[in-house]
Amino acid sequence: MAKASPEFRPIDSALRQCGARPGELCRATIGDVDRANRVITLKEHKTARKSGLVRRILIGRRLGKRLDQAIGGRTEGSVFLCPAGRAWRVENLSRT
Repeated sequence: MAKASPEFRPIDSALRQCGARPGELCRATIGDVDRANRVITLKEHKTARKSGLVRRILIGRRLGKRLDQAIGGRTEGSVFLCPAGRAWRVENLSRT
């Protein structure tokens, strides 16, 4: 982890803290994050077609700090950005 890029640390930490699938956090947008109610609501996720339900990921104190770090002052776009400034892709997470 010490050699990981600063951009990788927030998504890695978030994955460890919330139990979300990597693809879920890679696709999460700032609009999905409800800081007031401390929840990330995902409409598109692995079981969405089958269940017809949204997936809610609760935001604990530490995850909230990671989200604040990842989002900064941005108001739109992906929550977690790779070093190139685009959304992380699942296949790139394992290379980091």
